[in-house]
Amino acid sequence: MTTPSPDIFLSYCRDDQASARVYAEALQSEGFRVWWDQSLSVGEAYDEVTERALEGARAVVVLWSKKSVASRWVRAEATTADRNKVLAPVMIEACKRPIMFELTQSADLSGWKGNREDPAWRSFVGDIGRLVGRGERQPPPGADEHLSGSGVSIPPVVSQNSRGARNSKVFVAIGAAVALAALAGGYWLLQRSTSQKEAREAIQQISKLADANKYHEAFALAQRARRVLPDDAMLKSLTPIFTGAYSVNSTPSEVEVYLRAYDDVNGEWQHVGRTPLERVEMPRGALRWRFEKPGYTTVERANSALADRLVAGAFLTDAAGKLDVTLHKVGDQPAGMIFVPAGRVSVKRLESVDVPAFYIDRTEVTNAAFKAFIDAGGYERRAFWDGLDIRNGGKPLVFDDAMKLFVDETGRQGPASWELGSYPAGEGDLPVTGVSWYEAEAYARYRGLALPTAFHWHSAALLPDEGADSLAAFIAPLSNLGSGGPEPVARRQGMGPYGTYDMFGNVREWISNFRGSKGWAVGGYWEDAVYSYRDMASVSLSDRSPFTGFRLIKSIGEPGNARHLNAELDFSRSIRPPSQIKPVSDEVYATFQRQFAYQPGPLDASAPMETASTEDWIKQRVSFNTGYNNERMDAILFVPKRGNPPFQPVILMSGIQTVLFPGKSEDIEPGFSVMPLDYVVKSGRMLVQPIFQGSYERFKSRMDIRDEIRTNREWIERRWDLGRTIDYLETRPDVDAKRLGYIGISFGGSTAIPLLALEPRLKAAVLLSGGLDNSTLSPLIDGVNHAPRVRIPVLMVNGRYDEILSVEDAQKPLFRLLGTPDKDKRHVVLEYGHGSPPRAQVLMETLGWFDKYLGPVRR
Repeated sequence: MTTPSPDIFLSYCRDDQASARVYAEALQSEGFRVWWDQSLSVGEAYDEVTERALEGARAVVVLWSKKSVASRWVRAEATTADRNKVLAPVMIEACKRPIMFELTQSADLSGWKGNREDPAWRSFVGDIGRLVGRGERQPPPGADEHLSGSGVSIPPVVSQNSRGARNSKVFVAIGAAVALAALAGGYWLLQRSTSQKEAREAIQQISKLADANKYHEAFALAQRARRVLPDDAMLKSLTPIFTGAYSVNSTPSEVEVYLRAYDDVNGEWQHVGRTPLERVEMPRGALRWRFEKPGYTTVERANSALADRLVAGAFLTDAAGKLDVTLHKVGDQPAGMIFVPAGRVSVKRLESVDVPAFYIDRTEVTNAAFKAFIDAGGYERRAFWDGLDIRNGGKPLVFDDAMKLFVDETGRQGPASWELGSYPAGEGDLPVTGVSWYEAEAYARYRGLALPTAFHWHSAALLPDEGADSLAAFIAPLSNLGSGGPEPVARRQGMGPYGTYDMFGNVREWISNFRGSKGWAVGGYWEDAVYSYRDMASVSLSDRSPFTGFRLIKSIGEPGNARHLNAELDFSRSIRPPSQIKPVSDEVYATFQRQFAYQPGPLDASAPMETASTEDWIKQRVSFNTGYNNERMDAILFVPKRGNPPFQPVILMSGIQTVLFPGKSEDIEPGFSVMPLDYVVKSGRMLVQPIFQGSYERFKSRMDIRDEIRTNREWIERRWDLGRTIDYLETRPDVDAKRLGYIGISFGGSTAIPLLALEPRLKAAVLLSGGLDNSTLSPLIDGVNHAPRVRIPVLMVNGRYDEILSVEDAQKPLFRLLGTPDKDKRHVVLEYGHGSPPRAQVLMETLGWFDKYLGPVRR
């Protein structure tokens, strides 16, 4: 006789057997057919019977405890239940569930002692009854909602506010459940009882998804593959490509946290949990956050999901990004304004300054708001204008004469484009324009506020770590740039990191800083190109163009606590004036070459030592003589498992972090998480990381360009390091050293330009986020002098929103200087900042370049 399928399958850890028995007996007393492993008969095959019961159960009750969360059996059974939509998790003690199972609201029975009349138990029994079909089971609201544009279905999570307070926290990892259509060919592998072979096949699919920028899908598939192969080396190497982590704290605490993808502007907010949150993993990409607490003003924030931060100009690996949020009690925060925390800010490479916390207008000042100023006698009340040195043609004006300048098209007081002292009908929500810097200042006094300084504006518009990964690259496409005219404020969804709208585009905005008779308008306006968000336009203080508006700030604390930020500033010159971009003569350069002159010598190379292995490569370490100071150096080689030797070698010089902070070469992976290069090895090429002088175990002290003697010496030694590395590669039978490539990342694609000019054995180069280094360098190592002597094919791949090496100040000057023939150099500008470029595009460009100039790899 066939045994009927159970109503309930009870999943638990062996250490919780006593508790499991209480639950099994109580559920049986409620009339349910319960299967747990005590139901096995002598001689039955455990795996076969358990799997049959699990697959046939109408509800799977998982008992989460400190022990069971670590049980692979319990996790596997919970995965199957989640797939079959029959998961009914129960917290039998306080614990942190595996993140994939934080997606579903758990019944909190941690205080339940077996009393069947307990209200919590009765509620749980009712839910189970509906789940197994003894009552009408309603699909959860929003169950079919999808993350717009990502192919990711986010399971609904009930807000703690809407269902009453609960002790358990609910976390959402975006992309934890993935639409089958989006992953056709991969996701199904882990939808049934998964073997190690299938998990490995899924990891191959994860690699393809990551290569295609499908980070949400890769993240979801990796969560499942990791349960089967938690220590898989390939999966570990892939994870930083598509995963970041966050720890979230708030003032006050116990704030509800919601999340959605940045570009999913109309998507449902998904509940993440309640602060504080520790190490919540997220797929990479820009995110919108929402923070709510009764009695407090709701806060929205935006940032990028990273595992790397930029500190003092250098990338530092951090286990979790830290998000600190402050909420203010209702009524304490000025209406229409948002809070910007204190921080250190640099503008256009000026010296960084500390900016105290402040409030800023959420949107630009509108026509309707400015009309209130006029109606209140704004142009008649001298108090609003006292102290403003209003001039015409350089001549100071008395108040009555000055007011004659500030009239509309009909001669009435008001912005230049208005008529009869008012704005056109239906345009009240448009930003006010046609107002001079003086009028903006007067309006600020009317409201008891102030124009932002350049430092305040940048604090609100950009993340402190904008150089590490550009939020601007996500904001700008959702902003009013490159269009036909201004739009109502906040119509576009280009939200800044702290909740402002339209700081990029719509209208450029006055700031308080000025220089002589010139003021500054920042952020670009509707006709500007998308990268104009960082432009500082020099405009006459009396200019009343239709392109310029403004927003205001309110200081926190003493009114003058930020007065020092209001100094006169000059942004008019480029970082390095064209007059200074003059290479030295050939005669002078010949003297530089003699100082860098390299001589081969005995290598005394060690045998390659394998230190790690994945499905794609073998990681080796070798050491050899440098040829100077009786020193030896190491090189890390990633030898491909795909393709056939001899392999084309590609030498890597990484970012500036390697010479600013000590590191361990044992931690080196292909590239690093904001600029991964694993695809180079996957393509069948050998990636080689020399341990250059001053980096990793050869780090002695932080690089300091002010010490010219030391800096020059170290670059001469790095040139020898490169030469000895190539000498070593020429000794290996598995290397085709005549097809030698170079990849420089940031520092390696800017300050390291002399290496490309001085080493004739390099055949092609790719510079990722490189450009002309505008630091004050000695002529011996200045890229201005070496770039014209570079003759090899060079591909530059850069970010349009790069704050460190910008398009106009660094990228284009280097590209123009390169001595490479025009047909053999290429500059590609992609939609990113300084790090984390669109993987699919940079992969295609890089490998295509090497295929063209080094030749295709041997298959």
